[in-house]
Amino acid sequence: MQSSSINLKMSALTDLTGKVALRIQRAHRGLMIAGGLASSGAKVYITGRRFEILQEAADKFNGDGMLVPLRMDVTDKSSILAVVETIQNADGKLGKLDVLVNNAAVAGPRNWTSILAVDVSAKGQTLAEHGRELFDIQSFEEWDAVARANVASIFFVTTAFLGLLDATSSWAQYAYISLKAATKHLTHVFATELSLKRAPICVNAISPGLFPSEMTATAEELKEAVKTSFGNLRPIPVMRAGREDEIAALAVFLASPASAYMHGQDIVLDGGLSGVNP
Repeated sequence: MQSSSINLKMSALTDLTGKVALRIQRAHRGLMIAGGLASSGAKVYITGRRFEILQEAADKFNGDGMLVPLRMDVTDKSSILAVVETIQNADGKLGKLDVLVNNAAVAGPRNWTSILAVDVSAKGQTLAEHGRELFDIQSFEEWDAVARANVASIFFVTTAFLGLLDATSSWAQYAYISLKAATKHLTHVFATELSLKRAPICVNAISPGLFPSEMTATAEELKEAVKTSFGNLRPIPVMRAGREDEIAALAVFLASPASAYMHGQDIVLDGGLSGVNP
């Protein structure tokens, strides 16, 4: 009986040496996925509007791969196409893209306390007062801006880079926070459309729970917060926020040959939060 030629060692399955990834940065704390990909050997372009923050991160990185900072505004078509051209012409005009982590997002207008405090009586409010508070602190223009950054940008960035992705076989999408239902649905739409066209591109999404970021808090600030209830929301079952290495490991898995048979999936990484808050 011939032995299998498949190498099942995780170090081999998740080796990204020679791979090229593009990570849409959301914040200066959002380097866990980019760092994980680069530490597994990939060349990772990190993009965002604050170039100096990206450059600082790239300078500090000491993994096996590399971080390459590029300025990009995901709500500006010309800015997106400029990055497409840069990557296309990189490395002696042999540019390619193996992995796209499409993670641009903004939190949008909110009053965090009033939104989380579902038990309005505890605040001494009537339901009408609570509703008016939510009505007053937001505007249609602000909702438009959230939709533009969190949903429309995923569509335009993805379609702009399809040509580079078509030469490779892996695409990981990271859909996050506001208008999550729309971004999750867009993930499935892209997965279906590309499957029907027999494109060699895998589309999956990571739906994270509470991780340290500019939208939430630092890891230290979250230590106690995650142990308490927010209004009618139950605490996270594992009683802690997610760690950077945990989301990085999932991103590396989706970017590597180990996930080659996974397509069109939305993977929830939330410590069981959605399980106790259906």
